[in-house]
Amino acid sequence: MTELALPAEFAGLTQAQMDIMAYEAAAAFAPESRSSAQGFSAGFAALLADGSAVDGARFFAARALAEAARRAFDAMFAQVDVVLAPSAPGEAPAGLDSTGDPIFNRMWTLLGNPCVHVPTGTGKRALPVGVTLIGPRHGDAAALAAAAALEGALA
Repeated sequence: MTELALPAEFAGLTQAQMDIMAYEAAAAFAPESRSSAQGFSAGFAALLADGSAVDGARFFAARALAEAARRAFDAMFAQVDVVLAPSAPGEAPAGLDSTGDPIFNRMWTLLGNPCVHVPTGTGKRALPVGVTLIGPRHGDAAALAAAAALEGALA
């Protein structure tokens, strides 16, 4: 196991993902948001409002940052097969109202690397906790194999 520091290009990547997602959602749902916005959940309506506040320059800067981070992260896979990271800030939330805080997954979503969540146990409230294994881009088989090996080691 090798401890890695994330590349400098990762600074701001979470915000970049939120900006890109919100901007694209606002663009995709522009007609619906004018004609039937009352049918959207409060969370989705807030996402569309956030996206409407992102201008083109900010959107393209976020995309450029993501591409720079992809190249830097790709280079890291010369040193490691997969990366292990937390899946969430803590235990899964109780109930079915939420899947939890996606903060640790946003950058992997933006970068397009394959990810596999592996449950590692339970927390203080007896709810699941786990880790995410991230493989190189287009390295789905490596990510899945590592996840299977970790799952087997934890069994």
